[in-house]
Amino acid sequence: MRIRIVAGISAMLGLIAASSSASAAILSWGCQGQLGDQRVLFNRDGLYIVDGKAPVGKPKKFTADSVSDAISELKNGKDTFAEFGPYTDDGLEGPIVFSTVDANKQTQKLVFTQKSTQRISHKHRMICGRDEDSDLYRTVYRFDRPGQPPQDITMQCSYYQLSTRGGRKGCGDD
Repeated sequence: MRIRIVAGISAMLGLIAASSSASAAILSWGCQGQLGDQRVLFNRDGLYIVDGKAPVGKPKKFTADSVSDAISELKNGKDTFAEFGPYTDDGLEGPIVFSTVDANKQTQKLVFTQKSTQRISHKHRMICGRDEDSDLYRTVYRFDRPGQPPQDITMQCSYYQLSTRGGRKGCGDD
């Protein structure tokens, strides 16, 4: 029995030592668009709706970080906005649902259902043995709000992924 315990602990320590050089993958995405007089922004952290029109920016310069930066500006600025948390964590697959609890303690859900999408650009490159992919899309969503008729919204969406090395040599590895 004692030999099994020692062997099990040795195997676990060996696995931990072998995995110490692993690299983490990075995945980020975000969308922004205009719905009437409201700017709509969302990413994996939440949905933000602010009154007023804002420049969307040039498509080739738009990134998932652009959405995160715009959200940070909203939170630190003077504009009032509505904030909704993610209800599901499916990324850009299937209907995207955000929710909040109103003053009456009722849960409100906002649903984005993808109607069409068109890839505007795609970039792929290798960085130190890791794959970097950046995609820019123009996506039309059906936007369902409680108490209002569904509306279509055209959004710019960015998707960024930096993979793990997957056993490939990185920068400085021989």
